[in-house]
Amino acid sequence: MTITRRDPIAYMAGTLSDGERPASITEEGGGGKFTPDGKALPFAGNTFLCHIDPSSRAYRALVSMQQEIKAGPFAHLFAFLPADSLHMTLFQGVSPGCISSSEGWPKDIPLRNSRDSVTQAFVQRLTGRYLPTGMNVTALDLFALHSVTVSGATPQDEQMLRQVREILSQLTSIRYHAHDSYIFHVTLAYPLTFTDKDTATAIHKESARLFARYEKDLSDISMAAVEFCNYETMLQFEPVMVFKD
Repeated sequence: MTITRRDPIAYMAGTLSDGERPASITEEGGGGKFTPDGKALPFAGNTFLCHIDPSSRAYRALVSMQQEIKAGPFAHLFAFLPADSLHMTLFQGVSPGCISSSEGWPKDIPLRNSRDSVTQAFVQRLTGRYLPTGMNVTALDLFALHSVTVSGATPQDEQMLRQVREILSQLTSIRYHAHDSYIFHVTLAYPLTFTDKDTATAIHKESARLFARYEKDLSDISMAAVEFCNYETMLQFEPVMVFKD
């Protein structure tokens, strides 16, 4: 199965959405991740991810890419994540948007239990379990200046990534409706607003230009440690458990 992202120009122009803004952007109290002016909102959840090794060439490339976007003409359209939080999500846990089992709530945990009680339940299930590690990914593109699309560096790596997702789905009893079509990525920022089509086209062109500059350094990214993390906002992810060989 070939998995592709949405059209970046249509996405940034808002033609793929019924809302006035990207879904993650709301006023305070609206349930989003950021306000329209880029303030991080409370958004407590848990997740399984791999942080990007800060000593790696790939990390330096991602940080440099992010800095160029910050210094560019479209910076005001995004809320940027701290460099030390850069990561690739392997499997989403629970978050405020999980309102049913088809939208990420564990099938065997009562709906609307607290995040901390879900985390505790997951720790009990994960203790003593083995997760494959040592996967490598390669970057495919920079999507609309805010998200680096990645996939397994080899077919075997991609298969391993999907296997880890399946293991975590079974252990957590979470099965998102898009489980099999999930697109791996490294988020650099969150779009704060939709734009006109000309601006969206310019953003797409700038994304291609920047990616071409850094593509070589992002061709082989090591994902050594799988981490189960809690978070209160999108700015920091605190490991609860770390899985290593």
